[in-house]
Amino acid sequence: MGRTVRAAMLAATAMILGAGQVQAGAFGLREQSTQAQGLAFAGAASGSGGVSSMFWNPATITMNPGFVAEQNFTYIGLSSEIRPAPGTNPGFARLGGSGELGQGALVPAGATSYQLNDRLWLGLSTGAPFGLVTKP
Repeated sequence: MGRTVRAAMLAATAMILGAGQVQAGAFGLREQSTQAQGLAFAGAASGSGGVSSMFWNPATITMNPGFVAEQNFTYIGLSSEIRPAPGTNPGFARLGGSGELGQGALVPAGATSYQLNDRLWLGLSTGAPFGLVTKP
């Protein structure tokens, strides 16, 4: 093996072994359809979520003849708190806990489809895939 290949393999091994856990700082929301949410999103891409299934699969609007509109509102009661754990940076442990961080939110979503003729539908889907607010 050449020196370059050996160095590349060593660098790749070091990156793989040195990779740590990644923690996100946002909230993913799946509130596009209350009907699909009630079914735990089982088959939502195949039309089980009503007209709002177009979020996952736009072709499902052809399952809704004529004019169909659906509006959803979901309340999310967020509860979150930060507590320093043993083993964290000693400088952070002195800061103490955060108290309640979360704020509840009403998340709107909707979908509308209109069949123009036997071969053409128009559709519009709105929602909030990421969101919520925390107070420091």
